[in-house]
Amino acid sequence: MKGNDHLEQFVIKNRQEFDSDVPSEQVWNKISGKILKKKDYSWIWKAAAVLFFGLSTYLMIDRNQQGNISTASTEVTEFINAETYYNSMIKVRKQELELYLGEGSPFYTEFSADVAELDSIYAQLKSEFDLNNDDIVMEAMIKNLQLRIEVIDRQMQIIQKVQKLNNNKNEDHVA
Repeated sequence: MKGNDHLEQFVIKNRQEFDSDVPSEQVWNKISGKILKKKDYSWIWKAAAVLFFGLSTYLMIDRNQQGNISTASTEVTEFINAETYYNSMIKVRKQELELYLGEGSPFYTEFSADVAELDSIYAQLKSEFDLNNDDIVMEAMIKNLQLRIEVIDRQMQIIQKVQKLNNNKNEDHVA
C-alpha cells in the first residue's frame, strides 16, 4: 500500500507536467485511424428491415390467396351439391311427366324440345364455368336448373288441369 501512496503523491506533485504534455501527431493519427477503420454495419439493419418487410408482404398476400381459394372451394362444393340436388329433382319430375304423357305424346315432344334447349344452354354455361369458375356463370347455371324444374312443374300442372277437365266431361256425359 505504501507503493500506491508514493505513486499517488508523485502524480499529485507533478500534475501540471502531466497536463501540459500533448500527445504527438502520430498518437492522434493512430487513434483516429482506429476510429475510422471501425466498420459500418448499418447496412445490415437496413437489409434486415427490407427482408422483414418483403417477407411480411409475401405472407399477407399468400394468406389472403389461401383464404380466397378456401372460399372459392366452399362455393364450388356448395354449387356441386346444389347441382346434384336439382338434377335429381329434374330426373324424378321428368319420369313423373313421362308416366302422365307417354313418350309418343305431342305434349311430351314439345316439352322435350324445351328441356333440350335448356340442357344445351346449361352445357354452354358449364363449359364456360369450367374455364374460369365465374360466380355469375354459376348463378346462371343454378337459374337454368331452377327454370327446368319450373317448366316441368308447369307442364305437370297443365296435364293435371286437362285431366281434370276430361274427368269432368266424362262425368257430365255419364250423368
